[in-house]
Parts: sequence; C-alpha cells; structure tokens
Amino acid sequence: MPNENLVVIAAMARKGGSGKTTLSRALISAAIAAGRRVMLIDTDSTRVLGAWHTRAQAGGLSSPLLCSAIELMRWMPPPTASHMP
Repeated sequence: MPNENLVVIAAMARKGGSGKTTLSRALISAAIAAGRRVMLIDTDSTRVLGAWHTRAQAGGLSSPLLCSAIELMRWMPPPTASHMP
C-alpha cells in the first residue's frame, strides 16, 4: 500500500483560543524534525498557520519537507473538462 505511513491529524474546536494553532505548529515542527513530510492545510479564517509558514519561507527557515496546500495548488495544473464529472 503506497500510503501505509500516512498520518492525518486535524486540530479542531469551535472555541477560539483553545490552542489549535499552537498545537498544530508544535506537531508540524516535531514531524519535520523527525524527517517526515508535512502538508499544512490552514482552514482557519485567521490564516495564522499559513502566515507562519510564509514568514518561515521568507526568512529561510522553512523546510523542503513542509508544503502548504496553497503551494500544492500552484504546482497542480488547472482542472480540465475531462477531469470534471
């Protein structure tokens, strides 16, 4: 199975200030330190994690193991009519 090591972690809560962003940043950093590839998908309306990743890239502190969903969308070709139902 090609994705046998795939791990999906979602930090979710309705309440603001519950530590979702802090927990996510810590988990992302720990996974990268362990040599794991990470895809960050920031769905929070504040986009704090996405901004954190952008600042890290600008400062040369990002890792090639970290990819945000926005970057992935830039790499993917736009859908064509043949890909749509």
